[in-house]
Amino acid sequence: MDKSKLQKRISEILGAIKEPAFSEDKRRKFVSSVYGIEPKQQIEPKQQQEKRETAYRWALLRTVALVATLLVICAYALMPKYPVVQGISGTVKIFRANINQWVFVSRRTKLSKNDIVKTFSDGAADIIIPGVNHARIKNDSELKVVSTSSRLMPKKIEYYLAKGQVFAYHRKKAGRRQQFDIVTDEAEVSVVGTDFMVNAMPDVNKTWVGVLDGIVRVHTRDLAHMDSMVSVKPGQKTLVRSGQNPAKPSRLLHNELLMMEELYRIGTKPQVALLISTGKTRVRELLSLTMLYISSEAKDKMSNELLSIEKNFRHILENKLEHKYLENIEQFESFIANNPDPKYDVQFLLFIGSYYEFADEHEKAIDAFKRVISRYPRSSSSSIAQCAIGIVFEEKLKDKENALKAYRKVISHYPQSPEYDEAKAGIARISR
Repeated sequence: MDKSKLQKRISEILGAIKEPAFSEDKRRKFVSSVYGIEPKQQIEPKQQQEKRETAYRWALLRTVALVATLLVICAYALMPKYPVVQGISGTVKIFRANINQWVFVSRRTKLSKNDIVKTFSDGAADIIIPGVNHARIKNDSELKVVSTSSRLMPKKIEYYLAKGQVFAYHRKKAGRRQQFDIVTDEAEVSVVGTDFMVNAMPDVNKTWVGVLDGIVRVHTRDLAHMDSMVSVKPGQKTLVRSGQNPAKPSRLLHNELLMMEELYRIGTKPQVALLISTGKTRVRELLSLTMLYISSEAKDKMSNELLSIEKNFRHILENKLEHKYLENIEQFESFIANNPDPKYDVQFLLFIGSYYEFADEHEKAIDAFKRVISRYPRSSSSSIAQCAIGIVFEEKLKDKENALKAYRKVISHYPQSPEYDEAKAGIARISR
């Protein structure tokens, strides 16, 4: 065997010989015996174990805290927002479903599912779900809480009106749609943000629905007509009779608007307002003579002279004292001129124009509407005044040229207003 091969073979043999296993544990024991110290591994693993246990305990504590927080949030999110009795007058009782008996109600009483609120001939009650809606139950009425919403997850709120009248203000909630239904024996009224009134009349098997703001969908509850539905818009009403489709929506009459005046007293409302709806018919409602609503808060700040004038308006109209029409409106106009108040003047001037038109003083009506536009061009009510000018020129004064000018200003200046369609229709009529 040559030298190179021999060296290679010796290397292979030597490489195959392994050093006897000498564990780390034995090595540390040997070192401690030589130097007379305790083995380090007896201390270090114990410290590491304590650290691991401490870290584990903190991790477990954080996990438990997180789970508990999530459970609280979920419980809060799913917790129902029950209606609360905000105010009562006269005799009002509640049927408590959990104890199966009638009890007298007091303010801030919380209502639960299946509870029934009953008002007697002298009674009325306001029930609210804070931040969501406000319902006023009139006298001789009976309303049941069928379902309610949760705090963070909106669900359908449903009341069953067995009989009587309910005025309701349902808040338009930003970012989500909160459904609110009032059900009677004849109809189901579904809303998403609106002011409306429901009158259930079980003795004659019919339900009346009127809308002041927003849109409601009205269905019949009769199985044979379940597919029937009408959309009732601002300033409209419908009637549902047992076993029949809802009637085609029609315009609210003046006396019905006055009846719905109470809607201005619930929810967040302006202190001075015209009793007209917010939809496309509002200019027609204005020209058919509307009334002013002045809240109790506003009355506290207004002069006795103004309140006396407003009271006289109602007295004159109710008793049809035609010889007093102009006298009272001129007195009102003089008061506004001497006591300007930008906060209320738009509503006052529109009312003056409406009243002059009612009294067949068309030129004076137009002048009042022009003052609204010139003094308050950025007011959301300017479009009503501009369109009203066009209607008076067209229908009362038969002045097509000025009517066209007025209508075209509505189209150009207020393209997003409810009066746009009315002005467009006016132009089409004149241009035939």
